Amino acid sequence: FNNSIKPTLPPYGVDNAKDEFYRYANEVESEVKKHGFFEKVLPLPRSKTLRRFSNQNYIAPLEIRTRDDGYNYYVKISTWNSNLPILTLFIRTGEKVKTKLPLGSYVVKYASGKKWHGQKHMFGPDTSYSKAQKKFTFNKSVGRISGYTIELFTQLNGNLPTSTIQKSDW
Repeated sequence: FNNSIKPTLPPYGVDNAKDEFYRYANEVESEVKKHGFFEKVLPLPRSKTLRRFSNQNYIAPLEIRTRDDGYNYYVKISTWNSNLPILTLFIRTGEKVKTKLPLGSYVVKYASGKKWHGQKHMFGPDTSYSKAQKKFTFNKSVGRISGYTIELFTQLNGNLPTSTIQKSDW
C-alpha cells in the first residue's frame, strides 16, 4: 500500500468498521486513478555502487555527495560518446558514495525522489530525472589518475549545470 494512505480504525461497532473499510478502499482506488501507479514502497538501498557494467579496470576515483533534504538519488554513469552504462549507484539523502570508474569520458544522469519503488520504477510518479551538462573525463597523466567530487545540490556559484530530462532519456 502507498504509505501516504493510512487507514484509521473505527472507534467501535461492526457498522463503523464496514463504513471505514469502504472509505479506505475508495481512497486507494482514487490514488491509483490519480497517479496511474501503485507499486509497493520499498526500503531504501544502502548508499553504494549497485552495478558495474564493464570488465574494464575501475581505477579512477569518484565521490558523489548529497544534501540531507529528504531526496535520495539513483545515479547512472554512461560513456560520453555511445551512452553505454558503466555504473549505477544509490545515494541516500545526506550521504556520500566513493567509487571508481574506468579511464574515459562519461555523462552523469540521476533520478531523485523520496519513496523508493525499486530500480524499475525508481521513485514512482514523483521521480525527477536530471543530467549533468558536463563531460567528466578520467585519465592518467604522469602516473596520476584524475578524479572528481560531485555534489548533487544547488549551490551559489556552483560549477555543475544540470538539466531536467525525460525518463526515456535517463
